[in-house]
Amino acid sequence: MGIIHSVLIEWKSTEIHHSFKGVHVDNLVVDENFRSLGIGKTLLKAARSWATAEGASELHTKVYDFNTDAVQFYEANGFTPLNRIYRMKL
Repeated sequence: MGIIHSVLIEWKSTEIHHSFKGVHVDNLVVDENFRSLGIGKTLLKAARSWATAEGASELHTKVYDFNTDAVQFYEANGFTPLNRIYRMKL
């Protein structure tokens, strides 16, 4: 039906950034036949609970712009855009 893979990340303070403890949602996948049933939301809630228990201050993930279903899902669940990654094809 669905799976989530989340990773705890902790950075120490340096000259270029402050200390940080967060959870990166590396993958969240729900089988197409089981979407819109709340499975993704339940998996995300479990990751959020785990992150909170680990003392993390935020969840984050990466989503390609063309994956509009994922963008809508994350925004509907409280995520906001943070940055952009640019590329140049050679």
